[in-house]
Amino acid sequence: PEYEEEYKQEIRHVIDAMHGRAVIPERDFRAYGLYTSDISPYIAGYLVGRELEPEEVIRTDERNPGYAFRGEYLFTEPEASPTETWLAMNCDYVAAYETQTYGWQHPVGIVSWPTLDPVEHDSEWNAAGDKNLEYNDKTVVDINHISVKDSLEAGFFGAYHIYPNYPDFMNNEAAYDAYSDEEGRLRYGGYLQEFMAGHTRYPALVAEFGLATGMGNAHYSPDGYHHGGMTEEVQGQGVVRMMKAIRREGYAGGLIFEWSDEWAKKTWTTEPYMIPFERNPLWYSAVDPEQNYGILAMEPAGIRSEPFSVTGRDAIRQMELAADEAFLHVRIRLARPLDLEEEMLIIGLDTYGRDHGEMKYGASLAQDAPSGLEFLVEIRSETDASLLVHPGYDFTEGLHRSYPSNQGIFERMSLLINKERVTKGGTFVPAVYDDLSVLRFGSPDNNTYYHWDIREETVTLRLPWSRLHFSDPSTMTVLDDPGTVHAPLRDELSTTVSEGLVVSALLTDSEGHLILGRAGVDDPLNLAVFRWPGWEEPVYRERAKSSYQIIGDYFRRLDQE
Repeated sequence: PEYEEEYKQEIRHVIDAMHGRAVIPERDFRAYGLYTSDISPYIAGYLVGRELEPEEVIRTDERNPGYAFRGEYLFTEPEASPTETWLAMNCDYVAAYETQTYGWQHPVGIVSWPTLDPVEHDSEWNAAGDKNLEYNDKTVVDINHISVKDSLEAGFFGAYHIYPNYPDFMNNEAAYDAYSDEEGRLRYGGYLQEFMAGHTRYPALVAEFGLATGMGNAHYSPDGYHHGGMTEEVQGQGVVRMMKAIRREGYAGGLIFEWSDEWAKKTWTTEPYMIPFERNPLWYSAVDPEQNYGILAMEPAGIRSEPFSVTGRDAIRQMELAADEAFLHVRIRLARPLDLEEEMLIIGLDTYGRDHGEMKYGASLAQDAPSGLEFLVEIRSETDASLLVHPGYDFTEGLHRSYPSNQGIFERMSLLINKERVTKGGTFVPAVYDDLSVLRFGSPDNNTYYHWDIREETVTLRLPWSRLHFSDPSTMTVLDDPGTVHAPLRDELSTTVSEGLVVSALLTDSEGHLILGRAGVDDPLNLAVFRWPGWEEPVYRERAKSSYQIIGDYFRRLDQE
């Protein structure tokens, strides 16, 4: 009863605020203030609920058997679950409160997502041959179990968050392969079609859909619409293609997620490594898909560090370093243009602890590093450039502390992003790993997809802080945990404050044997250590992504159809 009253109070707060008549006392973690502007004429409708977790639905249903509801505007059918009944009851309260208080009704809807859809997905089965362990297909919220009375004149609808890369059945259901549009196969359209076939009583709104840009992919899609790790052009084209499918399959509309990037977001691939987690809004993770869904980019507005450079020798003239809220920037000025058919550029990064890390750039190079390296960059060609990690510091293997070594061994980082599965029919779906070591070649101007570029005699490189195991670049804090932890919880891992970075560079022949130029390697007793002042407030700028124009052009054309 106490929770019910608190929830109804939130409903009243929201409706009062929309009508410009809300006074909400100051409170933690929720909106408050004086709301005096009446924006109710511009409100399309009210939504009750959120993406409910399957366990929430299961426990609610178990603890409230026989729960039914018949209100003034909505009621439940006999087959309705207690969760569905609770949603109906609160939708009824929305309609009742606004009608009685303001003499007005707006459409009201429930929120759900594919994890709770009524469809049984044959690709979601566990080793025992049933669904009781399958998070994404073990329980249901079905809007068809809720009915409305004539008194709800404004209408009732379902609002669904539907993305093309999750749950796994978006990738693995065989039936979705048959769906195509003018561009070819579109599994997303196959799901939309199947879901709509069972959504017969009310309008369905795709209340969230979208694609994330950036450098990191947290879930693979066979159609190329991954959970992050795509260009702004692909983002725009993909959003338009999904919107066309939403329209074609008879949905009431679609709401693009989202308007602008959000630095405060996180996803499962990054959250355990944002330490302390409460400071993650102070810096921007280019590898976190959830921070990169916007069609407006929110990017660092300038460099945080003081000018820093190291004079080179022979074919390397100078190396410059800079830091902002997103990246470590490295610029190497050569005596002549880089010849990637005959040469290789190597960059060593000692991120903390001068006395541990790898002391060799490679097994065949005679040159020792000036201090222990946690990471090594190898640029061999435009299609072969990598960020390699010390074996003791490979978080994808559950390791978070480098140790002293002298073998010249570095590893690629490879992260499981889609687990292997076996469908009901026995089809094996292999696991998918993302190669985190790949460095993409392309201009860094006005995007967060490319890592490095060459312009005449200058090579520029930007490395996202997360890939260098900085848990909080605003305080120069890095991962440093002695244990083996494969799935750390939030703020579980130990960290330390870096003394600064020691960065060095070598230009070698393509085999990595002959040194042609060097910077930052000559004086181990007098290291050039790169540091930057911390910050408590991020400085950022707003930029329209390429997707902004692509999506805008599509909506303008809609008026002509």
